[in-house]
Amino acid sequence: MDGLTEHPEEFYIKKNRPKMKFGRPQIDKGGAKKTRKIVDPIPALKYKQRQINNYIKTITLPPCMFGGIIGRNNIGNTLAHIENRYFLTIDL
Repeated sequence: MDGLTEHPEEFYIKKNRPKMKFGRPQIDKGGAKKTRKIVDPIPALKYKQRQINNYIKTITLPPCMFGGIIGRNNIGNTLAHIENRYFLTIDL
């Protein structure tokens, strides 16, 4: 995995896939199938990403974190901050 920061393009595979809607490929006005550009990580990078994800899942998150956490939502987030004058939003 050396070189990820210096040459990230070497760790991803660019693909075109058909755009789907209701289980069928979308068609443009000219009759051609619409495509979507996909950038998939190579298997070695995907493996490392899974390892990191599995480790993160073992960490107990503080009650002040809401986004993307099962059982927490934006309503709970709002209620937690209702009396606060300031709050900090961080994207991890």
